Amino acid sequence: MTGHRLPLDGYNADWDAVDPGSDGVLVADYDRKVYLCDPVTYNGARTLAVPDKVGLIMTIVMQTDDGTNLVVTTSSGQLNQAGNTIMTAADAGDTLVLMSIKQDTTLQWVVISNDGFSGS
Repeated sequence: MTGHRLPLDGYNADWDAVDPGSDGVLVADYDRKVYLCDPVTYNGARTLAVPDKVGLIMTIVMQTDDGTNLVVTTSSGQLNQAGNTIMTAADAGDTLVLMSIKQDTTLQWVVISNDGFSGS
């Protein structure tokens, strides 16, 4: 692949990831990964894997809602300045966008956009 094709190849790429299911781990093994999570089918809990480098972007979307919440827990660091390590979605369409950073010597995720998730 040559450099002039990168924008087109990125546009055409499939960014959707398979929901790992109940107690599954959300892994960002490539940039701009999108998890379309279904807490109805797979129960609600997911854990964020520790990122392996800075600058990765991951999006998590709650696809369906039957009263089961989608709970996302970090395994390293905090997700925001409030010190939250757990983010919870209650409604279909709730969306969380994260970026991997390095704080001191710890690689971790931080929230860069949040529409509907609550922190604790």
